[in-house]
Amino acid sequence: MAHYNIPDNAWHGYTPQDKIVGQTLNSLVKYSGLTIKQLQEQGVFVFPPIHKDVDVDNHVFSLNKATENCTFYTNNVVGFIGIGDVQLNICSRFDDYKDNKLNNNFLTYMIARAAGLNVNLVNLESKGANSSVFNLLELFFPRLLKDALSQGIYKEYKRVEYNDSRVKGPIDISRHIHKNIPFNGKIAYHAREYSMDNKVTQLIRHTIEYIRNSKGQFKAILTNDPETTVAVQKLCNLTPMYNSMERRRIVKENQQNKVSHPYYTKYRILQDLCLKILQGKKASWGNSKEKVYGVLIDAAWLWEEYIAKVLLDNKDGLKLKHYIREGEDYRLFKKDGHEFQQIIPDYYDEENKVVADAKYIPLHRFDHLNADRACAVYYKTLMYMLRFDCSNGLLLHPCSLEDVKQDLESSENYDENTDSVSRNQSVVYNTYEILQPEGSGKKLNLHKVGLIIANEENYSKFVIEMRERETEFVEKIKELLKK
Repeated sequence: MAHYNIPDNAWHGYTPQDKIVGQTLNSLVKYSGLTIKQLQEQGVFVFPPIHKDVDVDNHVFSLNKATENCTFYTNNVVGFIGIGDVQLNICSRFDDYKDNKLNNNFLTYMIARAAGLNVNLVNLESKGANSSVFNLLELFFPRLLKDALSQGIYKEYKRVEYNDSRVKGPIDISRHIHKNIPFNGKIAYHAREYSMDNKVTQLIRHTIEYIRNSKGQFKAILTNDPETTVAVQKLCNLTPMYNSMERRRIVKENQQNKVSHPYYTKYRILQDLCLKILQGKKASWGNSKEKVYGVLIDAAWLWEEYIAKVLLDNKDGLKLKHYIREGEDYRLFKKDGHEFQQIIPDYYDEENKVVADAKYIPLHRFDHLNADRACAVYYKTLMYMLRFDCSNGLLLHPCSLEDVKQDLESSENYDENTDSVSRNQSVVYNTYEILQPEGSGKKLNLHKVGLIIANEENYSKFVIEMRERETEFVEKIKELLKK
């Protein structure tokens, strides 16, 4: 199998070290330029599920074969795509480069943190051909299970057969003759009743048992935290009819009957995930003999969720609350007593009047932007500051140590004897005063705070170093807000 490691957001192109020729090239060209929506419709697992903030028409990757060595172009999507015998590993651009190759330490770490997992249990040291597209699917199961249960227990009508004297449904003549002749006072009949033990909950139960009985480390995700443990136990208690021999039948029923109830939207997402896990995760692309499979993740969403966990774990003295689509309903405008235009800040501290935005961009590299770019980077945060009457705004972003070094060395005032960047440096930051008319009386500051990503190749050491850097990152935010 051919493996290619490429970074996300390769707008200017990325050329892998190995040449791409023959059938491998034909396979990649065939699927070059396909959009997120097209891949999802054909079975690739997309997380989070496509919503209005995701540009569904963005291609996942495109390939320029005009040059001697093919050049990849990617967008704000990370993950894995398998096309026949070719596997693309789209890593975070902030992951470490070693000899023109990428590792997945930062991407793996962000996924584990965003999913609320014990990062030490999720040791996916991806090294070229040893990386596995399949490992990611199980990591999402605990979170999607808890999300689904937040909508209540999934119920659906189920045919239940009875044989007693309290008739409350159509009589089953053949079954009645078989069981109750000569007459014994009972009547065989059936009824349609709401049941919690149905094809969907059975599918979830089969997935739980599949993970529980799997070899290796991933069984630990079922007991990673008390909420997950309770959720798993609840599903087990609700499915007393579970039979491991019926997995194929349950999978087929769920394939043919997807959850369509408008209330149980999160069960549909969980159902899709369970089917992919139990089916070996692969999905056919139309009538092609090639198999297309994979997991794609919105990198901007992942960074936002990751920062939310970092802020939550270091929340002493910092009260930035993470807002999501189902959260508070803030409006921007008011007309004739009617409030409209919903807005959702990434993080907001109502008590201390601080708003923050997660940016999956190396913002430390940009000071002077053109008007269009500045609108995308700065203006939303400034709008939130105006709406919530905040004196401080935060832009929280990632950056690599190598980028920081390059930026410092390219500075006109760089002095190699006095200017240095320590390998253990955790944070870069800048504070900008927002210009206002004279006499306004209120000082407004916008702070750019960048978390420098560790470049440890060993995943266990990477986790330890990132935990330390996260603490320093939050401490720097607290320090800036006190000024």
